[in-house]
Amino acid sequence: MQTFKIRVAGESYYPEVMVFNGGEVNVTLPSHFPPVVYNLAVQARLRDAEDIISLMMIKDALDRHIRAKYSATLSLHYVPYARQDRVCNKGEALSIKVFADLVNSMGFDTVYTLDNHSEVSTALINNVANIPVENILERNLPWDLVSEDLVLCSPDAGANKKSYNVAKALGISEVIRADKRRDVSTGKITGTEVFCGDLEGKSVLVVDDICDGGYTFIKLAEKLKEKNAGDLYLYVTHGIFSKGVDCLIEAGYSRVFTTNSFYRGTSDSQVSIIKL
Repeated sequence: MQTFKIRVAGESYYPEVMVFNGGEVNVTLPSHFPPVVYNLAVQARLRDAEDIISLMMIKDALDRHIRAKYSATLSLHYVPYARQDRVCNKGEALSIKVFADLVNSMGFDTVYTLDNHSEVSTALINNVANIPVENILERNLPWDLVSEDLVLCSPDAGANKKSYNVAKALGISEVIRADKRRDVSTGKITGTEVFCGDLEGKSVLVVDDICDGGYTFIKLAEKLKEKNAGDLYLYVTHGIFSKGVDCLIEAGYSRVFTTNSFYRGTSDSQVSIIKL
C-alpha cells in the first residue's frame, strides 16, 4: 500500500521518496506529472515523523512544479499525535498543536480526516472536514451483526458521544458504558469497569477510534464476559495493533473490524479490513 498518492483528473501519481544516508528526506514527482493543474488531491497515510516531513516535501514540490494557481485537498486517514491533545506533565509539548501547525503551513484548501481522536484535532487543523465513525460503520459494517440482541459498548468516557451516534445510525437500542482508570504521569491503565447488569448472553459490539497495544480492549473483554456477554465484536477505525491482533482474538473477540487507515495486514475469518 502506497504511503502517498496524488490524484489529478482521475489519474493517480506516486511521488518517489528516498532517504539519504544522513537521514534527510528527498521527494521527486513522477516525470510525467502535468505542469498545469487546477485541482488535485493528496492522500497521505502517515505512520511516523519521516512521513510528515515527506508530505511537506511533496507539497513544496507541487508548488514549485505547477505553473498556475491550483487548489489542493489533503486526506489524512490517520492523524498522528491526536492522542497527545493535552499537557499532562510539566515540561511536555502539546504535540497535536505542533503537528497541526505543520499541516496548516502547507496551505491545503481542505483537509479530510477520519474519525478524529478528539475535538482538539478538529479545532486545530485549518479547513478540516472530519468523517465521523458512524458514517463509516453505516456503510461498511456487515448487517448480519446488527440484531435485536446486539448491545453497543462505549469503552471509556471519551467515546460516549461517538458510541451514541453509532447506535443511532445502526439502529442499536442499547448502549452500555465502560471506563478506565489511568495514571496520567505514565499513561498506564490501572483498572477497567463496565456499568451494566447481567448481559444474559447478548452480543456486544465495542467501538473506538484507535487500538494500539490492545490492553484496554483485552481488559474490557474480561469484564464483559464477567457480565455474561455472548459474542464480542471490536471495531476500531485506526488499527495500530502494536502487539498484533491475535491477543484480541484470544481475549474473546469473535471478529475484529478496522479500516486500512493504518493497518497493513490482511483480512481473514476473524479480522475484517474496511478499505477506504
